[in-house]
Amino acid sequence: MNIPLSESPNRNPGRQGNIPDHIVLHTTGASFGSALNTIKNPANQVSYHFVISAAGEIVQLVKIKDTAWSNGTTNAAGDKRNNQLSTVPAIRERKKNANLYTISIGFGDMPAGNPSPQQLTAVVNLIKYIQAEVEQAYNYQIPLNRDRIIGHCEVSPLTRAFCPGKNFPFDEIIRLLNAASNPREVELEINGNIQKIGGFIENGATWVRLTDIVKAMGGTAVWDNRRRIPVIKFA
Repeated sequence: MNIPLSESPNRNPGRQGNIPDHIVLHTTGASFGSALNTIKNPANQVSYHFVISAAGEIVQLVKIKDTAWSNGTTNAAGDKRNNQLSTVPAIRERKKNANLYTISIGFGDMPAGNPSPQQLTAVVNLIKYIQAEVEQAYNYQIPLNRDRIIGHCEVSPLTRAFCPGKNFPFDEIIRLLNAASNPREVELEINGNIQKIGGFIENGATWVRLTDIVKAMGGTAVWDNRRRIPVIKFA
């Protein structure tokens, strides 16, 4: 992937010897542009490694080998970000700042935790990219499961209970990641013609992208971000 780097000043060099082995998903709570401006401002003391727009554009703000400031935890008694309050076993057991071993992805323009189709495609590709980069840099492969792909609400349930959103499709992302690891061509008959479309078969069900089916039928499918629905048109 060719991801532009627009480095934030809000970061720490390196990871103090830790391997980044968890990916944390966030809602930025703002537009894509506003989120980038916030992360680039040193006065805000916050950053994500990556941010994804509703159109699927990805910008990198912090290098994977460096520590971003979005998942901070502590061992301080009475602090709402205390490690022991996390629902993630590794965070409770390690008893160290979770920023040191997490990679953060923020979603801009994502109301109520509902990513657009473009964001879903982008985050699946991005997570695969992150997995490959971590494996190359640290000789460690991040498992693509719900133990390692988590939400900020699981890191800090008292301070970020609704991040990335109550409707966020974690299971769908995991399913798409596993499908991306085992792609297949699916044959469909459309108007009497056999066509092959990229997809996969899982538990006896055939899965293909809506946009690919519509395209094969001679139409177009685009995402209406305001109404949060796909718009399909045929000439």
